[in-house]
Amino acid sequence: MKLSLLGLDALSPALLSRAVERLGLKNIGDAVRNGRPVPLHSMPPITPTAWTSIATGVNPAKHGVWGFTKYYRGPKGEHLSRPYTSLDVMFPRVFEDAALMGLDVAVVNYPLTWPLEGLCCLDRMTVVGDTFLAPRVDYSPRDLAGRLGRYFITFSDMPDPYERTRRLVEGTLELLSEVDADAYFVVLPYPDQAFHKDHREVLSVGPRSAEVWEAIDELAGELMRRSKAFVLVSDHGAGVHRTCVNALAPLMREFGVGVPRGLRGRLALYLVTAVDVISRALPPSVSPRELSRRGPLARLRGRLGGELANIAVAATHGSSGESELARQPFTYDAGGLSIDRILYFRDEASRERGLRAIEGSPASRYLRVSRLEERFRGAYMPPYPSLFVESVDESRYHVVSSRSLAALRHDMMPDHEVYGVLLVKGAEVRAEAAEVYDVAPTLLSLLGLKVPRGADGRSLVGASAGEYPYDAAVRLKVRLRGRAG
Repeated sequence: MKLSLLGLDALSPALLSRAVERLGLKNIGDAVRNGRPVPLHSMPPITPTAWTSIATGVNPAKHGVWGFTKYYRGPKGEHLSRPYTSLDVMFPRVFEDAALMGLDVAVVNYPLTWPLEGLCCLDRMTVVGDTFLAPRVDYSPRDLAGRLGRYFITFSDMPDPYERTRRLVEGTLELLSEVDADAYFVVLPYPDQAFHKDHREVLSVGPRSAEVWEAIDELAGELMRRSKAFVLVSDHGAGVHRTCVNALAPLMREFGVGVPRGLRGRLALYLVTAVDVISRALPPSVSPRELSRRGPLARLRGRLGGELANIAVAATHGSSGESELARQPFTYDAGGLSIDRILYFRDEASRERGLRAIEGSPASRYLRVSRLEERFRGAYMPPYPSLFVESVDESRYHVVSSRSLAALRHDMMPDHEVYGVLLVKGAEVRAEAAEVYDVAPTLLSLLGLKVPRGADGRSLVGASAGEYPYDAAVRLKVRLRGRAG
């Protein structure tokens, strides 16, 4: 059976319904009517981790990707960090499984496909590499670069998310005119990157969004025409959160990290904290933080933010070198506006101290905190003692990393949601909801292929063709990585 997957980063169930209803999308609308979109639970709802879980069917402790930034120790015990790459993905992804089992596969813009040396079985693959996180786009075969290079542009080279998505669609359509594969895997950065730039335009399906949706619908139609089974999937959702819980507040108080030493910085911190406390007596739509995003108040917000720039130090996506753990007892990987749910500590004593601080704070009413190894099981845990932070009710309380000593605030906070979308056209999905780990077993079942034993998910479209051993899958991934065979 031929299969195509179209991934849309941060597509929520509500946004999918709104786009189909308002724009009358022909092809995606047909898939919605003939399939049944189900909510896809993603935890943590962070782009590199979730897309890797979708493609492998296993949790981060088995595939090895925990966020945007990898924290590790150097040969002399140095505290280092760098962006995750394909070389850090330790479990075979579904397109590698398909190529290993003899199918011809096309992979376009899948996160963490740079460098190509991190992939196995390239002789059965046509690959246009990652434009999400990579410093450059890799191609296999290499001559694709000359024909398609003008379409596939990294975010740093083209920050306009609307134009970039349109170009990616155009380039993918041109690639499809040249390549006949058994399975296609295409991921687009829309709506996520546009959402973080202008969430009102994206969530309302405004005029700029409508143009992008029409281009995406054209691509979806072409993928459906080529395939017996079409899968639309997202790594997480996106929405506006009204009650925010600051997981960093108790750690700032406990360790003193991020509390400015200068008078001006301290005054800014206390002002922001007071504003957050006041917000709890106000509706979110008129909260001080929401009003500060508008008009002249936005400039004041920018100045205050500059004063507080060192309160929650986070690794940047594009840098490598000494991590914050060389200077402070804890850190987190800020892939977006909010905390990515994982807190890294320099040593075990600091982690236990941090755990007690959170559990003893007002934030504990709204948070569920666990040691990372209690939440996930596998061979590829981070080398640092870590905590995992969740909301006790993801529909009501949103976990954030806020430059404030207040544990709770009202706001209109645009950020990721824990539910994305899974939609299958061409087979019946036998579930009311799903986990990101269910996607890979479902795709392999649609292709009639075996599923790696040890997968954390299950096929949602019926029984698979069998299993092959988990340890064999990992050994094959390592042995065949970067080789054409």
